Amino acid sequence: MPLTLDGGREEPVAGLDANEVFQKYLGRLKEQIPTNQRMTLIHCPTFNFDSLNIVVARNRSYYVYPPTGLQCLKAALSDLDIEVDILDLNYLLLKKICETEDADYLDLTPLLDEYFDSNDVSVVGVSAGVTVSNVFDIERHPFVQTLNYLAAKGRYLVLTGGVIANNECHSLLRKDLTHFVFDGEAELKLRFFLGQWFGFEGHARTPGIYFKYENQILETREDRDVVDFKWDVITTYDNIPVEGYNEVGCLSPFSRMIGRESKYGTVQLVRGCRAHCTFCGVTPFMGAKVRHYSIDTVLSEIEFLVEERGVSHIEWLDDDLLVDREIAVQLFKKMIDRKFGVTWAANNGLIASSLDEELVRLMVESGCVGFRIGIESGNDQILRRIKKPASTTTLRKASKTLAKFPELFVVGCYIIGFQGERYEQILDTFKFSLEMNLSWSGFAVCQELQDSNVEGEFESDLENENPEGRKKITDFVPSKESTERAINPGKEQYDSIFDLPGDAIPSPEQLNEMWFAFNLFANYIYNKNLRRGGAPGKFIRWVQVIQLGYPCNAVISMFLYLAYLLDGQTANASDQLERTRNNLKESEYWVKRFKQYGLDRVMESSPEDSSGAQKILQEFRDRCDSMMECV
Repeated sequence: MPLTLDGGREEPVAGLDANEVFQKYLGRLKEQIPTNQRMTLIHCPTFNFDSLNIVVARNRSYYVYPPTGLQCLKAALSDLDIEVDILDLNYLLLKKICETEDADYLDLTPLLDEYFDSNDVSVVGVSAGVTVSNVFDIERHPFVQTLNYLAAKGRYLVLTGGVIANNECHSLLRKDLTHFVFDGEAELKLRFFLGQWFGFEGHARTPGIYFKYENQILETREDRDVVDFKWDVITTYDNIPVEGYNEVGCLSPFSRMIGRESKYGTVQLVRGCRAHCTFCGVTPFMGAKVRHYSIDTVLSEIEFLVEERGVSHIEWLDDDLLVDREIAVQLFKKMIDRKFGVTWAANNGLIASSLDEELVRLMVESGCVGFRIGIESGNDQILRRIKKPASTTTLRKASKTLAKFPELFVVGCYIIGFQGERYEQILDTFKFSLEMNLSWSGFAVCQELQDSNVEGEFESDLENENPEGRKKITDFVPSKESTERAINPGKEQYDSIFDLPGDAIPSPEQLNEMWFAFNLFANYIYNKNLRRGGAPGKFIRWVQVIQLGYPCNAVISMFLYLAYLLDGQTANASDQLERTRNNLKESEYWVKRFKQYGLDRVMESSPEDSSGAQKILQEFRDRCDSMMECV
């Protein structure tokens, strides 16, 4: 039976402030839960269980990031008399899928039993990052599944934190799945909390620790805590096999583009972000203040990863790596001087206005192979409404700068479907993606999250940064919804999206169709590296990685076939042509997609060389031009 957090008591809360109730509640819990000085921090699987694809997992295409956030928490507790362990369920589950046969991979009980049967701990912290609109709608969501497991045992003090816990704070507490929810950055909160739990002195009280008492959700009160991280993360790698993470997954397409055999790690220079974009959860979670780790600390971690763990590629976790140009320049120069021999990427994205020719050159010389930049919209009105620190003018300037560095693979990130966004404004974004002419365009559909326990509907608009009970996220890609990695059919699935009235507000189904069309047009048909004078090899290296995650996607295999022809690799081209035929044979969905956009022309008359491939690509462009004439 799950532990009843209120203990069935009926003592009144009236007359007590939240901090006093917090102390009273801790005392009550100490009577119920056996205590020792051991704590485990759990990193839950970060992929959606509803759309798990075993082939994709065994292609090592799911993200397997080291649990850096939990490592920071462990480092922050290093001076306390507590033994802290990290259990990376994301890594262990994907390792199990890659190495074994199992009838039910999605049951986490065997992995949890194996750990807790041999580890006697009293406090368990749980975090996860599968951002979906409602975790309770996902069958056996890993976060909820882990919390149910712990609650059923009834002998652990359970703490939760991270994006999902913050989004679902009230629901988690009301469903008795956790004792406490930690809001935002948790290092100082956890030091205060464990000081109270274990009786350590000298830790300042913090706000943002939520708990349920007598059916009321309360929060500890104090001035906002700001984490100025000064602890040593290197010591927390003792039970993190980071050198093996590349064998079960990837960091991003950038890490796989370097090569599956390349061992990878993650580092961070900056916490927080100067921007306060309305759709983004970084500032609400991290706070408004931007803070830097010391350059020497960052370099020491890179040196450790390279020399002690054999890492050859690193990913910056920063949301605003270039916020301080002088510090960034110092960092890149020192990386060049230290001759680490690593490649690096910034998959979280850089702010385009920070890019200048000198800085980008230093980035390249220090090992940069690529990064994303957050463009979001090609409509200046939308950019202002979402408080994006950019305009189409500054973004065009960044595009011209980046054109001087063709060795970089740069992805522009775009979002469609902001609340109230009109069709004509969405079209501006698509057209702008073509004008930017970057290596790739990453389109996403705006998705909103709200605590599933919050009742009623809330009115909000793009100017409202914090609509009550609701958070917006931007990383929703429609094709990741299903195991087949394709957009689920709907009644408007194959309708044209280029004949809507300009003032129309597209439906969710229409937004999904726009996502498909924009992705097809911008990344394949109009891709600059598939044009005359382009670099088809660059296209191939990126799309090969994408194909590992979408093995049955006939569009990917067909355009790889054409790219290989352009690159003079006829044997590989033949393999991709055969793969395309098989994908079409196995899927009526892709047959319809090919007919919808005239791609079946390739299957009727397949080119055999570079000139033939270029000719049919031009036919595709002409057809798309005619489809868009009315817009």
